[in-house]
Amino acid sequence: MTQTERNEPSGDSGDCWYTIRFQLFTERPVQEVLSHYRQAKIEDPDGDLGDHEVAAWTPFDEPGTPVDGRSAATSVIIDLDGMYDGT
Repeated sequence: MTQTERNEPSGDSGDCWYTIRFQLFTERPVQEVLSHYRQAKIEDPDGDLGDHEVAAWTPFDEPGTPVDGRSAATSVIIDLDGMYDGT
């Protein structure tokens, strides 16, 4: 490998996948929370976030009991997944 080959970038266009995950506690049903975040305007000041998808879920243990012992509508995990446009 020559010095030039080592210093030149390689690979695809620079796009990469990202996930932003956060937990919230609410009395609202998961579908209502998910609908809210799907309709929200996600701030993207530099315009590089590209297309994204929002998912919501609740943690459960093996027998189906919520992990934290609260009702199923209390603990909600929100995932925002997308692709960063590196071009």
